[in-house]
Amino acid sequence: MLEDGKKLLNRLTGGKKIRKDQCLIVILLGVLLCVISLPVEKSTVKSDISDRADDKISEHKQSATGNESADYVREWEKKLEESLLYIEGAGQVKVLITLKESEQKILAKDGTEDISETTETDASGGSRRMTENRMEKNTVYTVDERGQDVPYVVKTITPTVEGVVVIAQGADIPRVRQNIIESIQVLFDIDMNKITIVKMKNNNQ
Repeated sequence: MLEDGKKLLNRLTGGKKIRKDQCLIVILLGVLLCVISLPVEKSTVKSDISDRADDKISEHKQSATGNESADYVREWEKKLEESLLYIEGAGQVKVLITLKESEQKILAKDGTEDISETTETDASGGSRRMTENRMEKNTVYTVDERGQDVPYVVKTITPTVEGVVVIAQGADIPRVRQNIIESIQVLFDIDMNKITIVKMKNNNQ
């Protein structure tokens, strides 16, 4: 490495002898170049780590949304089953609910606006002014109880129910069947053709 440094020094000076102060300047320039090159490598590593962190946050968000939708379905199935048990003649019931879409979360955004103006002059001496607005929005993050960065949610939109299936012991009784359908329509505001009522099998058969 020392020989390479001597060759480089000879190439820069043309083989001529240089004074000590000139040699010191060359050495300082070499050190400066090394120092300048270091932040670029650190920045690249930092960028890679940041990208991986963003990917993990995205995966966490998708997983959380799926789990919350499943919890929402189970909660409403249980509530509907408990309610239908009070319908006279319904007997034991089992409820299945499907969703049209998953739960939606409205995230807080921090926006910055950049306004730039340019003036153009044509060959005839006329001029025109152009204004360009650029809006950049970034998601606002907060720290949860586990110390992880999560998006700050300002509003949650509950999922829309797509269809309901009710398996009931009294499903073959027209009055009971109608009462179940009307109850579901009031709760979820869905059409009758999206509600299916079937009779529960008798375990003794």
